[in-house]
Amino acid sequence: MNASVRGWWAEVWPQVAEVWVLTGGEGSEVDAPERELLAVIEDPVELAELRRLTTAGRFDDGICRCHGGLTLGLRGADGEGLGRASVHGTDRISWERSRFGDDLTIGDPLGLGMLLARHGLGGWLTHFVGELVGPLGLREGRPQYRQAGSGASGSRLLAARRVPPCLRPYLTGVSGIEAGKLPEEEVSRLRAVLAAEHPDGGERARLLLAWLGRLTWPIEAEHGEGLLVRRLLEGLDPVAAAAAADAVVVAGGTVDGYTAMGLLCWARGRRHVDGLAGLVGPVLARYPRRR
Repeated sequence: MNASVRGWWAEVWPQVAEVWVLTGGEGSEVDAPERELLAVIEDPVELAELRRLTTAGRFDDGICRCHGGLTLGLRGADGEGLGRASVHGTDRISWERSRFGDDLTIGDPLGLGMLLARHGLGGWLTHFVGELVGPLGLREGRPQYRQAGSGASGSRLLAARRVPPCLRPYLTGVSGIEAGKLPEEEVSRLRAVLAAEHPDGGERARLLLAWLGRLTWPIEAEHGEGLLVRRLLEGLDPVAAAAAADAVVVAGGTVDGYTAMGLLCWARGRRHVDGLAGLVGPVLARYPRRR
């Protein structure tokens, strides 16, 4: 089957004038009305890069059980559909799934993610958040949530997680799971306390990103204390704050790993996040990809 796919590529790709990036996988037709067109890639250099990224790798002798998260629709010069592929996770491509039935595990998933980000899909990089968990020591253990009170699983974690000192007295009496469920009036009060201590919005955003980026993954970051941090970030611009000159702490002009993790956690669920790729892409590239 590999030879059949490669022969099809050789025939079709030279005819491609543009590639549509659409929502969803191969569960419906490319031109179906429920599909949202997310990007159009038509620059010849970008098309050549897309071809390289989506055809280099190893075949799996099978297909993923899901339909995929995105579809790449190949279009000719007069607009005719030439073929399609569904993107599964960050590293699998299924070309003409019903025809070939053989997924390709691509060799450079981050390269594809960065290309998509250049075309407005910055949020796609949040799928790589798991790549930082191991290197940053953020794998969750027991207990999954920070505990209320003092001790190694309580108030000591507030310091280790770089929680702003002005918030620690209150949060010492609140567990991680409770922090994610605080009523809005309590969150507003914490927001006011933080603003009084740190009037500059950029500084507040950077402090909150440093906190969010140190939460264990996934439960605490997604469902516990992380929910509180994301609520405290409302009204701020985390990307602009992280890109500020005094936030760039690593040679080469990129942010540190914990800030990158905080940005990825904050951006999850957001499709278009301008400026995210330039900050987190170099960080992701520094760590070996999970196998």
